[in-house]
Order: sequence, then structure tokens, then C-alpha cells
Amino acid sequence: MLDAEAYEKRRGNDFYADTAKLILKTVPESAYVCDAGCGMGFLSLELARGCKLVDSVDISNEALSFLRQRASAGIRPICCDMNDYVPDRRLDAAVFSLFGSIENMLFWSRQILSSNGMLHMIVKNTDFHRFSIGSIPIRRFTRDEVADHLIKNGIPFEETPLTAELGQPLRSEDEAVLFFKTYSRDDDKEAITFEAIRDRLIFTDDREFPLYLPPKKRLVLISVSASDFM
Repeated sequence: MLDAEAYEKRRGNDFYADTAKLILKTVPESAYVCDAGCGMGFLSLELARGCKLVDSVDISNEALSFLRQRASAGIRPICCDMNDYVPDRRLDAAVFSLFGSIENMLFWSRQILSSNGMLHMIVKNTDFHRFSIGSIPIRRFTRDEVADHLIKNGIPFEETPLTAELGQPLRSEDEAVLFFKTYSRDDDKEAITFEAIRDRLIFTDDREFPLYLPPKKRLVLISVSASDFM
């Protein structure tokens, strides 16, 4: 993830900064925001540029250790389960990026958002798993899953397609195979060989990263006003 974030920035792509700008349009400069399931905190770092305080919540202390090294005074890394998270006061916005079922996102948001706060959900907008060699349908964190639930429950929402230039640079053939084995949903991991994934990759002139998995990630930002579901 570190390689991908740094590599794309060098290519002039900054998915996290672009996404944060969309979210920040919906909150005041004094906003108190939660980045739920923040991972290494790339989005938190960008949100903090336009908020007073960002609670970066994740269950992985290892991921948060990276964020702590880069965090400004406006970011507070918190290692806990979202069920145990208690903000200092009601939040102006909660952001869930590929994390949590729609039922959980609404439940948690009711506990932590102010009545005029915003719930922002970054979800997948594609049918098949990106890192599998077979055609494996995506069943979690999808646009249709979230939209269908909101429509069924009469909750209005806005959606914005996101351009996710998040390619993965790779140092070797072995690293490419390991990457796919780690993230694929294929039952037979041994079927994942370099020959099986070769056509997915671009061969580059970069000495550090001679292989590159191009970005094909389609996401959507779904935004809901807390007043419509509290």
C-alpha cells in the first residue's frame, strides 16, 4: 500500500486528496470527523487539511503505527473496534471506506453523528473481484448493496463516481504472484502463477518496479444526511 500510494503520487494521481475534497465540501472548517476503518490513514491525512479534528479509528495497531509517524495535531489515531468507539462529542461526518456492512454503517452512525452530520460511504462499483484469476462476483462493499438498502428504507442519498487511480507497482514476478495470492478470492491459490497473471500486468522501464498492475478500480461515494436516518 505504501508503494502504491507513493508511486501514484509521482504519476500525478492522488485518489485520497481528491476524495477528501469531495467530503470536506459537506462540513465546516471546524468539523470533527471520524475516518472509520482508516487502515494506514491515507484518507485521514487529507481530511485533516480541512477539519479541526479527525478520529482515525482502526482495529489494527500495526496500521495505525504508520499513521502516528505522519499524523499532524489534527489527527487522533484510535485503536479499537467501531462498536467500542466513543467520540468526544457528536460528529460532523463519518467516513467508511470499503469497511462495514450498510446495516453496521447506519447503526454506528446513529450512535456518533450529530443530527445535521453526514455519512459518507466509499464502496465498490464493479461486479467481479479485481485480484482473482477466476470470475468471482463481489458480494461486499458494493454500490448496489448500499443503494438497494437505502432505497428500500426510504433514505435519500447522493452518489459521486470516484476515479481511483490506484495501481500497484511490483518489484518482481514473485512479488506479483504473492500479491495476487494474498488478495485473490480464488479457492485454488496454487493456480495463481506468473503465467496466469502475466496478461494483467504492464512491464515498465522502472528499475525498482519493473511490473505494474494498472488501476481498474471503480468506486462510488455515497453520501447520506444523518437527519434522514436518525
